[in-house]
Amino acid sequence: MWIWTNREDPACSLPYSAVATENAWAVGTSRDTTIVLSNNGGSTLSIESIDVPHADLALSPPAPFNIAAGDQRDLVITYTASEEEIGIQRFTIRSNDTDDPALRFSVQGNSADLNVGDPAPDFTIPVLDGETVTLSDLRGSVVVLTFFASW
Repeated sequence: MWIWTNREDPACSLPYSAVATENAWAVGTSRDTTIVLSNNGGSTLSIESIDVPHADLALSPPAPFNIAAGDQRDLVITYTASEEEIGIQRFTIRSNDTDDPALRFSVQGNSADLNVGDPAPDFTIPVLDGETVTLSDLRGSVVVLTFFASW
């Protein structure tokens, strides 16, 4: 990570984080999560707009607002579960940060097909030696799935 202590321009940053629940959310229930928006720059950060990508999601406080140099502001995301599967949605924060004027982050709501705590669906995948592995054949064993990409 690079940190510029003498930077004059505003600098918007968000921590990388994930929110998990113990079980699926019932339709009509709401949950809040807080993320911290920081100004790592040397002048006032002006948050001009925040695109909220789905009707089941709300964000507080609404833009526009300012964050003083070296300060931070809590953003509260409220998700209200509905029958609709919203999948992964991407927020965009537009600001006067000259290096990253459109900062994006993602959230995920209920999935109509699979929720936290549900059993994994059965699948068969090829492995490196040309064979295949079926999840149900591993019942009773610890299974770790790793997803990665090499660019």
